[in-house]
Amino acid sequence: MSVAEKPGEAPLQVRRARRRSGLSIQSIVLIMLLTVSLASNVLVGLIGYFNATSSLQDAAFQRLTEVRDSRAREIDRLLETIQNSIVVNAQGETVISATEEFTAAFADLEELPDDEARDAAIAEYYDTVFGPRLTAVSGDVVDAQSFAPSSRAAQELQLLYTVPHETFEAAIEVDDAGDGSDWSATHARVHPYFRTLVDRSSYEDILLIDSSGTVVYTAYKGVDLGTNVATGPYRFSALGAAFVETISSNVLDGVVFTDLESYAPSLGEPAGWAMTPVARDGVIIGALAVELPLARFSEIMLAGSDGTQGGLGETGEAYLVGSDGLMRSPSRLFAEDPVAFAEA
Repeated sequence: MSVAEKPGEAPLQVRRARRRSGLSIQSIVLIMLLTVSLASNVLVGLIGYFNATSSLQDAAFQRLTEVRDSRAREIDRLLETIQNSIVVNAQGETVISATEEFTAAFADLEELPDDEARDAAIAEYYDTVFGPRLTAVSGDVVDAQSFAPSSRAAQELQLLYTVPHETFEAAIEVDDAGDGSDWSATHARVHPYFRTLVDRSSYEDILLIDSSGTVVYTAYKGVDLGTNVATGPYRFSALGAAFVETISSNVLDGVVFTDLESYAPSLGEPAGWAMTPVARDGVIIGALAVELPLARFSEIMLAGSDGTQGGLGETGEAYLVGSDGLMRSPSRLFAEDPVAFAEA
């Protein structure tokens, strides 16, 4: 028997269909709970991700800072060692006496008579040997004669100790050129001492300069031997500036350091200097200059022969940078493979 429907009421099937349409309260609550749960999980995951990323970045920056500070401390210690070493040597009797004797012997050589053959030999060396070598490394045509010495003593010493040798390594091995001069006699006596100092300290060179600026001795016998760093062709170099500052400061235990720059007597290679006065009884008679040991700076920045042991992995590296933004130490990649580095 069918149930009677009241007038104006929808049929029972329609009313039941209406009750089934839409979500129930229970379903809505469950969806809300699920949404909140998913949102919470996503939020927690994002927070964890950003916290982990920040922690890893902080750790990486801290490691980089540690490497930077470690290298800086080692460089500072090396500079301090150089400073102490040259001050001790400059105040020692060996250097003081050598400066006096080389200065006097150089003055004696200035009394040599004019010699056209000597002038021609020097001119030929600069035109055919030094000039082409410097042009080759610099890429610019060099006026070789602008570097040639004009004093008789400088010409004589370069003909005896510079011109005959193809390499600096060969020149530094000579104790006595055998010309019988007082300069060569002094050189034969003290040069082994300076050669040992160069070798033990890895200096690129050692110079003795008299009070007027004349280089009266160099260990490697480059073309700066006998030239005047205050008035000659290298007066605008870092070496010339360091000499002026050293002499004018009148601080007997002071040390002047210079930045690196291309140095013609080293065939355009970078050179930096540390210089201190040489004095007898409180009176400055000259200066001791050492060319900074670039190999030791590079060894520190490259962490020895294996750059991967420096704490920066296989691809990271540390190097010195000057105020001009240019590197002062070589790239590890260049040291490992110069050809590939140049082609990169």
